[in-house]
Amino acid sequence: MTHPMHTRTKQGVLLVGLLALTAVWAALSVAGCGGAGGSEGLDDLGADLADAPSAAPVDTAAASDAATAAPTLTLSLSTQLDTSPGAVKATSITQAELLNTAKTLVKTATIAGGAAQFDLTGLAAGHYFIRVNALASDLVPTKIDNPALSMTQFVGQKLRNSVIGTLASPKYRIETFSKGQAWPQVVRYSNGTAATPKGWAYVILQPGSKKMEIRYLQTAVLLTKHSHGGPHSFSTWMLGPTNHGKSTMNCASCHGSTSSHPASYSGINEGNGWCFKCHYGPTGPSKGMVKPTQ
Repeated sequence: MTHPMHTRTKQGVLLVGLLALTAVWAALSVAGCGGAGGSEGLDDLGADLADAPSAAPVDTAAASDAATAAPTLTLSLSTQLDTSPGAVKATSITQAELLNTAKTLVKTATIAGGAAQFDLTGLAAGHYFIRVNALASDLVPTKIDNPALSMTQFVGQKLRNSVIGTLASPKYRIETFSKGQAWPQVVRYSNGTAATPKGWAYVILQPGSKKMEIRYLQTAVLLTKHSHGGPHSFSTWMLGPTNHGKSTMNCASCHGSTSSHPASYSGINEGNGWCFKCHYGPTGPSKGMVKPTQ
């Protein structure tokens, strides 16, 4: 039989033990949390934090550069555009330079993946020319509407036909009649002789708009422009696979006879013979694109 005094003695011993353990735990907690005598614990904690791996720093400059990348003009070759007569001039792009209308070099392209890429920073909107592989007689015209925006352009290996935008839905279509492709130079509207200044021409139009411009290569000086009121778009009529409507319509039905070049020009106007403002007579560009003011 256990004596009551012994029971109380054991309970007292247990209570003292618990109080001692509590005191030790409190002391350890104070030391670890920076209480009196806990500076070593803080030093150790600081060392541990210094040694611990930290997250990689964010490169804000690189992120900003990526967000404000310079606008570019990218020129690529496409054999889909080689539907017009002429000789192949470039099967690859190894060099490309952007010239302004004063014939001054303004940008040199970076060649990557077979394409030429120009930085448009600092350029003004307007007409320019691309010299591919140093071929000065086969310039590729381009038009930069907004130099703050990137743009793409495709040109055939003949360097004659090009589009700005996508191949399927271009913003502009361009066809050149260059010296390099042996086309005649610009001639006088009045008699078909060489115009002044001497030069070659290109056509630029907006598909679907029925608007067309003919300009000088190298300078982009306007020779003539026209907005057609007839049933066809210049996009297909001039630069399509059946150009000039030869297989789809009868030109004489709207424009009158083009079988001869009359001595008097009084009857030739945009209503019945506007083609004479592009070509010297019915033989087409084989006589040269015309300068109407001469």
